[in-house]
Amino acid sequence: MYSEAKSLLYSDNRFQFPEIFTSTPSVTNSAHIAPFLHQIGSQASHIRHICLPFPTFDYPKPDSARLHKAHIKNLDLVRDTCTSIRTLELLVSPDCANYALSDLPIAAEALDLLDTHFKNILPLKEIVINFEVYPEEDPSDDLTKKLHDYGWTVKVTELPKKQWISVDDRVEFDNEEDCRAYDNEQFLIDERKRQREEEEQWLEGYYRRRRDPHWKNDSDYD
Repeated sequence: MYSEAKSLLYSDNRFQFPEIFTSTPSVTNSAHIAPFLHQIGSQASHIRHICLPFPTFDYPKPDSARLHKAHIKNLDLVRDTCTSIRTLELLVSPDCANYALSDLPIAAEALDLLDTHFKNILPLKEIVINFEVYPEEDPSDDLTKKLHDYGWTVKVTELPKKQWISVDDRVEFDNEEDCRAYDNEQFLIDERKRQREEEEQWLEGYYRRRRDPHWKNDSDYD
């Protein structure tokens, strides 16, 4: 019973791995799937549906398309451990800047390279490209057709209306222009407050020394 339940747990669920962002410019941002797959061991063979961020390529773009090594390792790990996988879903965030999804000449080469990696995952039956979009935004018809031509499914997930949060985390705005104006105004207010505090501290020190009968030299303040 326990063994059967574990099998159903992994086979009947969708496993989504978020991006891991790093502060080191030389390190690629990617989903960190290895610890999970290694931890569950042989149970990974029951997984049928995995969702990863859409792979990124070397940037600035080279003369030829090259997948980042971190994404190659992820796809190879899925191929080697998830031997029952049927669906690989790739999530495209609304702020994703990826030349594979652009209209640049190198885009076709990048998608061909990605398709080659997918075909190496033999049990795979469906590739889903899931675009997360804000209201009234959609991937272009040309891009959708291009992805369909590879036999991939295109899915659109509409997000709540985008909000911009002020730098002090106090106010939400429905447009970037008002948010920046607020941030700039708060910066000026804070700067004026800082200057007043510095002037007050200077005057306080000055008059304290003036009242000191042992203080004879005021050249630092004149």
